Amino acid sequence: NFLKREPKWSADEKLFAILVNNRVLIYEDVKLDHYTHSIQAEKLQAFSISPSLAPAYYISIFTLGKAGQPSFWRVFKFPNFDPTQSVVSRSSFQADKATFHWNRRGTNLFVLTQTDVDKTGGSYYGKQSLSYGDVKGNGGNMTFSKEGPIHAISWNPGGFGNIATGHISVWDVRGYKKLGECSAPDTTSLAWDPRGECFLTATTYPRLTVGNGYKIWHYTGALMHKRTCEDKENLLSISWQPGNYPKSDLSKSVPKSIEVTPKATAAYRPPGARNKPSTFTFHEHEKPHKPGQVEATPSKQAIKQKEKREARKARKAEERGDAAPTVTPTTPTTPKAPFVSTGDPEKDKKIKNLNKKLNDIEKLKQQKASGKQLELNQLAKIENEAALLQELAQLKL
Repeated sequence: NFLKREPKWSADEKLFAILVNNRVLIYEDVKLDHYTHSIQAEKLQAFSISPSLAPAYYISIFTLGKAGQPSFWRVFKFPNFDPTQSVVSRSSFQADKATFHWNRRGTNLFVLTQTDVDKTGGSYYGKQSLSYGDVKGNGGNMTFSKEGPIHAISWNPGGFGNIATGHISVWDVRGYKKLGECSAPDTTSLAWDPRGECFLTATTYPRLTVGNGYKIWHYTGALMHKRTCEDKENLLSISWQPGNYPKSDLSKSVPKSIEVTPKATAAYRPPGARNKPSTFTFHEHEKPHKPGQVEATPSKQAIKQKEKREARKARKAEERGDAAPTVTPTTPTTPKAPFVSTGDPEKDKKIKNLNKKLNDIEKLKQQKASGKQLELNQLAKIENEAALLQELAQLKL
């Protein structure tokens, strides 16, 4: 409770803010006898000031939802604190608390939300989710290949990293491009070096009593050094020595990992065919197709297999005395209703923006259904569909 209500300063110490009774009171120029601005919201639980410099101050807040309503985190640009003027707004039905993680320039942030209790029983610490946003209005949810607790989030001057069930991904925030990944099970903390070229992961006591130690990784995921504690040794904490260091050759080339992952064995080719382009075609009688692509005309073998399956189903239906199965025709997609103005230009603008995002999501869902491999940020957009629909419904009230 103290941490979320802790007073906060802007990077240049021009603004001072404190959370009191569902209000963030903001003071300017160290004049603490009266506040100049305030942010008021029902069940306002936490806030944060971006580390950006004047005049671009940004303040993020988290409000707890009522029964049957979602919780929200929002970002405002000082001094515009009207809810309709938020730079970014994200909602979640599974969030009882939130912590904000700004990048060094104060232009992007990650928000780690968590429930007090995981009703599914999947986690002792409560269910967690990670979302992101920037001061340009972009936002989304992060998705991971496996579910599990998120132990640490740390920004690098050029990107960010996150840990979930031991898997670490390093991204360049410009375009959300993945730079590297690695696996560090049982990691309890992560810290970047002052140059932003390497990071260390550690398993510390008393969070974990066994397997204490640390590893140093290159940002591409190559393991450069590791140290495991001996018997009866415990690692309590670890940190980089602070200071300003020049960039090294590590930023230009990828070092060799001290633990090499074995590569998959290539298919055997006779000596006479090695180092030459292959002329072999698999299933030469079939038309070439991409993996996951549905063929318009199935092969003869596929037709035979289908006929056998249908014959087996018919025999089983006759034995049970069931009626022949009926095929329900697919219902064509109904055309969307034309846009109806609410009479409020600001609301209309937001509704049009939400409809555009929902149209994009629908296209992504169709691409995914056809077998196309989507990028991480595209999957995050699909995951955010429910929140967008909820926000759209509120605007239309």
